[in-house]
Amino acid sequence: MVIMDKGKTLTQKDNLVFQSHCMVAFIQELANANFLKSPSYEWVKFNDKDLKFFIRDQIGILNQGTVLLFLYAMLVVPKELIHSEYQVEFGELESWLKERISDFESTYKNKQIKLNEVNLLDKIRNSVSHATVVFHKNLKIEFVDNYGSSNTSFKLLMTDFPEFLQKLQNIFKRYFEQFRSK
Repeated sequence: MVIMDKGKTLTQKDNLVFQSHCMVAFIQELANANFLKSPSYEWVKFNDKDLKFFIRDQIGILNQGTVLLFLYAMLVVPKELIHSEYQVEFGELESWLKERISDFESTYKNKQIKLNEVNLLDKIRNSVSHATVVFHKNLKIEFVDNYGSSNTSFKLLMTDFPEFLQKLQNIFKRYFEQFRSK
């Protein structure tokens, strides 16, 4: 358990949600601070020097790998932990997503399914969990969820991802504000 301010102790559930959120925020802050171009980064010793330069010169901090890590931390981990407590907020995020996605296709037993019949957050969660996320050269992220006779895919612009992530983080922040006020 982790002790927070005012002597409050985090349960295992709270701790998982809190640390997942903190690591996402920390990685974002490293990127915002341009850490890879800082003297501090130069001082870091890597066992694999090629990896150090590859990260700095090729992929950076915010890349396809961190997109997957962020989504896993913010959607997969908390699914059973906080989703039911914030159904309204997740519902608002779902509506936001439905306004922004493109190329939506969904079938169940070869029957077309309408967008309003699909929970996109569940589909993103499944796509991330099963590593069926595709990053297209046209700067779109495609989420693919194939399960038995159910197949769903849709795309989100990479330029919409920061806002999507911020909306997810706002749900986490609200969770911790409520925790602190107890």
